Amino acid sequence: VINLKDDERPIAQRATKQEVAITGVGGDGSPHMVKISLDPDETLIPLGYLTTDIVRYRKVDIYRGRVVDPALATINLSYDFGQKLDGQVQNLLIGSASTFFGPFSFVGKRANWSYVAHSRIITANLPPSNDVICLLQDNVTPVNGFGFQVLAWIVDYSARWDGAFQDGVNLKPTGRILLPPGHIKNIAQGIFPSGATRNKIADELMEQGWFGVHYLGVDWLFVPDNTLDPTVMACYPEFNKKPVQVSVEDPGAEPTIVEPQVTRREVKTPRIKAKDFEMGAYFGALSIEDFGTNPVYGVRAAYHVTEDFFLEGFLARSKAGQSSLEEVFPAITVLSNSGRQFTYYDLDVGYNILPGEVFLGRGRAFNTALYVTAGMGDVKFAQQDQFALNFGVGTRILITDWLALHLDVRDHVFESSLFGASKNVHNIEGTVGLTTFF
Repeated sequence: VINLKDDERPIAQRATKQEVAITGVGGDGSPHMVKISLDPDETLIPLGYLTTDIVRYRKVDIYRGRVVDPALATINLSYDFGQKLDGQVQNLLIGSASTFFGPFSFVGKRANWSYVAHSRIITANLPPSNDVICLLQDNVTPVNGFGFQVLAWIVDYSARWDGAFQDGVNLKPTGRILLPPGHIKNIAQGIFPSGATRNKIADELMEQGWFGVHYLGVDWLFVPDNTLDPTVMACYPEFNKKPVQVSVEDPGAEPTIVEPQVTRREVKTPRIKAKDFEMGAYFGALSIEDFGTNPVYGVRAAYHVTEDFFLEGFLARSKAGQSSLEEVFPAITVLSNSGRQFTYYDLDVGYNILPGEVFLGRGRAFNTALYVTAGMGDVKFAQQDQFALNFGVGTRILITDWLALHLDVRDHVFESSLFGASKNVHNIEGTVGLTTFF
């Protein structure tokens, strides 16, 4: 008997556990399988009021005086309440609306199964339901009444569950069996005590009666129950494990969260050094407007003000090729050899817009950052210094905690009147470089 508090409710829950999810970790350190297991279903037990009719009795008799105690002795309310409560529990478990007995299903969503078998268990070895179906040797015809064959089927039923529960406790019959009283004598009808050969089980029945017997390694106790229908060929054996457990819970409480006990790997990720300075070199190709695409090389230095913003300076040199006019008219020289030198220096502001990772195979990952830059500087070309603006985009890949690979595309824009009319020229470069942090 459980006394419920005002904020508690009774529930019935399947005692069979779900399969535990396992995450396999390969030799490369990456997970190979991740599952999420669902909680067992809970069924709310409906509550009702148990009442009796009004009972009137005399308190005083003119001849015997006060008669309250003798009058109450004829009324056993606890017996009536107990019978009523047992009937409600019986309807909950074996009634037409019960979800705890009946055939098992191993198809469809696993969360809807009455019993969730582990994926390595062959479900054909398991019983088909929580009911112990007793058949004759042809495995088709039901047994006719209670007898030793029923005891054998109960033992067989429990054996089919061996190794199927996560707690390691196998299902075993306790020996207690509830059945209609008129069915108990059938156990004696299956024994023939006469004969030349002594029969230990027959002797036990003859000496101790048919309410108990030791058979198949179990001490059976047959409990007559007058509330069971004798026309239904059914009995109710008791096992050490129950298919349902009844408990109370607070409907307003937070759900219990089970933290997985997982040993985490120590992963060493590249980290920028505390001083946040970066320096390196780069090379690539520079497209000088009207003078073709030419190699470019330079140095760069950066200071990371915050995790997202940084300041960066560039110094680079390239040499322009022939202009389109010189290619058409070889006799014309637009620039001298020294005038073809293209030198620039810039001071930019950068912003990391998209940090992330790149993977090399299945075993290595590198931190990355996609960034944009914009700034100003000076371009010396055609023996003239020109004020220039630049903007670009790039990505930084941290190979180690001190070495980074850069891939950049930038555009240098300045005003030029080399061919007469003044115009803004665009000089786009693509580079790759290495930098170190210190």
